[in-house]
Amino acid sequence: METVPLTASEYPALAVFPRFALPACLDKRAYTKGIDVVEQVLVQLGGPSIKATLQRYGAKTVRHSERHDFDFYPRCILKIAYGFAVATLGLEGISEAAVLPAIVGQRDDSGMWLGCDGIRKLAGSSLHEHSVAVDEQIIVRIALFSPVKDIPEYVAVIGQPKTKWGQRTIS
Repeated sequence: METVPLTASEYPALAVFPRFALPACLDKRAYTKGIDVVEQVLVQLGGPSIKATLQRYGAKTVRHSERHDFDFYPRCILKIAYGFAVATLGLEGISEAAVLPAIVGQRDDSGMWLGCDGIRKLAGSSLHEHSVAVDEQIIVRIALFSPVKDIPEYVAVIGQPKTKWGQRTIS
């Protein structure tokens, strides 16, 4: 086996996006801590195709290694979702932000508030998209690289709104 270093322009830009189980607070399953990864989705976001790279070097396979920090990634998505909720409702519009202890690392309960439901609700017309739905709970949907349909859409339950709005979605 030979290792061939590639320049940035030769490298197929790959990213792995975890698909999580539904947030435990939504499906009411028994929950202790952490987050359940259902699968990992490998997506090429740029650069030459893997097939072209293999052909160029006469290779048969590509070995890809990665380091996972599944504490950081869910906390990052929760922080983004919380930011959208605050931008939409204001701090005064949120009576209880259940996600804050997970965001700041005080509790390992991101799987209680974050997950995927397998539904694509966002249009996929912008690079990144979100929506904020307010009813009994504040639920934020986030689609990173939304035109790429293989990447999971994340669902974050932020907490309780200060005022009951009735069902309302703000995109």
